[in-house]
Amino acid sequence: MGPFARRRGGLELRLGEAEAEILAQVFRELRAQVAMEQPPPHLKRLFPVAYPDDHEAQTEFASYTHDDLTAAKLSALEAVERAVSRGRVKRGLWTTTLDEEESGALLGALNDARLVLGTRLDVTEETEEAPVDESSPDAMALSVYRWLGWLQSYLVDQLLA
Repeated sequence: MGPFARRRGGLELRLGEAEAEILAQVFRELRAQVAMEQPPPHLKRLFPVAYPDDHEAQTEFASYTHDDLTAAKLSALEAVERAVSRGRVKRGLWTTTLDEEESGALLGALNDARLVLGTRLDVTEETEEAPVDESSPDAMALSVYRWLGWLQSYLVDQLLA
């Protein structure tokens, strides 16, 4: 049994209270960074480069796509934050119900958060598979990155079921 369960009207997400707060914090921070006039460099994976060898063409491409991509990402994050803010503690677990739109928004937001964290941490296949070095200053961030992947995997399973 994972963190998601099918319920009438959508998917129920069940987490510990501390996990729910971490999830909310990840999405608040991501929304704030995406909304910046000049997003930090570790957000580059959220805005694909179509013309890596042609600066002029890339600038034109970005002028047509950046605002729409930003708006879509912010809209998804706001939908997820609304769903998270509805969460309540029941039987010792924090729970919220996600409708179909919110489930899709959560999937996109989890992916974006992992891309940003993975870029910031310079995650590789080796990093992904190696045990977390608890003495590393990035240990907590890497643990959150892996946990977000675990949530994403369970969500995909439920959406495909």
